[in-house]
Amino acid sequence: MYLKASFRRNPYINDIAAYYRSVGSYRNEFDRVCHKTFLNIGFWADATREQKDKVVNHLNERYKNELALFEEPDEQVVEWVNRFWNGMIR
Repeated sequence: MYLKASFRRNPYINDIAAYYRSVGSYRNEFDRVCHKTFLNIGFWADATREQKDKVVNHLNERYKNELALFEEPDEQVVEWVNRFWNGMIR
């Protein structure tokens, strides 16, 4: 699972901005690489690159049922992980 950014017009700021999706890749029956969107996150300008990387890592750990050795000190990252995970489950 990784974040895929595409650039489109953000109507709130009336400018081009990154629109994020949580995406996974897999191989189909013809051994061709395909992508599946798990969650459309949307415009996500209030997070740093480091926070986005942490969110992806935590979501991957949850998906693989692996528990992190240490708790995440950044409460904003924990909030995003829980919100995105619940969105993917729905």
